[in-house]
Amino acid sequence: MKFFLLVLSLTIVLTGCRSVGSQESQAAAYCLKNAGIAETRYPLYDTNSQKPLQLEGSLQVCTFKANDQTRISIDVNSLYTDKPTLATLAYLSRTPIAGLSPRDYCSKLGGSDRFGLTNGVEGGWGTTKSGGDVIALCVFPDQSVIDSQALTDHANWITKGADLEPLLRYKLDQSRKPFQ
Repeated sequence: MKFFLLVLSLTIVLTGCRSVGSQESQAAAYCLKNAGIAETRYPLYDTNSQKPLQLEGSLQVCTFKANDQTRISIDVNSLYTDKPTLATLAYLSRTPIAGLSPRDYCSKLGGSDRFGLTNGVEGGWGTTKSGGDVIALCVFPDQSVIDSQALTDHANWITKGADLEPLLRYKLDQSRKPFQ
């Protein structure tokens, strides 16, 4: 009887435990299932130089590419979760931009794609640790991210890569007006 209770207790404890990697793996699989490309992006500083400086960390994004070579990238967790993230709310709200650059639009929504603009030094997110296909990602305080250019274009009713609305598991509550 004691052995049974021990096994039952361990089963209950262990089934309630999920690793972050497990969630990210499911999110990456969801990306692939929906014709996206799951990729790792690395933060890079001084991308204007021949030798950008790789910063600590990385993140998993899902990139959707269209036949016209346009694309949109979003972090895999924002794509997969059925809860709102600031990146999904920014995308779904289509807040009018009034001629803002992607960098300024991201900032207006409370995010940042800036790595520092001192003396012309910039940064971005590359597919390799030494650079390679560097893009600007709008990073929000909840750590969700989305492609700055595609987010800005989407606000102007221009689709880059794919329309994320049917692909996002979170559906916007129309009674709320985020970013309005």
